[in-house]
Amino acid sequence: MYNLLPRPQKKKLLKEYRSRIAVMLCVIMTIIAGTFFASLFPSYFLSLSRERLLNEKLANLNRAASANTEVGHVSFAEVKKLSQVVSAATAGVSAHETLSLITRYASEDVRITGFDVNSAEQAARKVQIVGIADTRDSILAFSKRLEQEKRFKKVDVPV
Repeated sequence: MYNLLPRPQKKKLLKEYRSRIAVMLCVIMTIIAGTFFASLFPSYFLSLSRERLLNEKLANLNRAASANTEVGHVSFAEVKKLSQVVSAATAGVSAHETLSLITRYASEDVRITGFDVNSAEQAARKVQIVGIADTRDSILAFSKRLEQEKRFKKVDVPV
C-alpha cells in the first residue's frame, strides 16, 4: 500500500513518522529526567538537615571549649593523651599475660584504646599502649604502678 502512494506523499508520511519518533523520544527523556531529579530531592533535603544538625553540635562544642566548661564527664582542659612504651621481659610471659597485667593496673580515669605488641627482640617485648586519661595525675599514677611491677624493665610516659 505504501508503494502505491505518489512520491510527495511518501516523503510527507516519512517526515511525519520521524517527527512522531522524535516527540516520543523527547517525552521519554523528560519522564526519565523528572524521575531522576524527583528521586534526588529526599536525599538532598536529608543531607541538608544533617549538615545543619552537625553545625549546631559543632557550635555547641566550640562554645563549651571556649568557656572551658565540662562536656559530659571530662573537661577539655583535663583530657590528656596516654601513650606509653613498656618493655617487658619475655621470660615465660606471654603477650596475653602482659596485656592483662597492664589492664589490671589501669584505673577508671585511664581508658586504654589500643595496644601494639612488638616482639622483634628476644630479650624484651615492647608494648605500646594508647589511650585517654582524665588528668595528668592519673597517667603518672598508672605509670608508677607499672614501674613498681618487676616484669617491666622500663616505662616511658610522654607527659
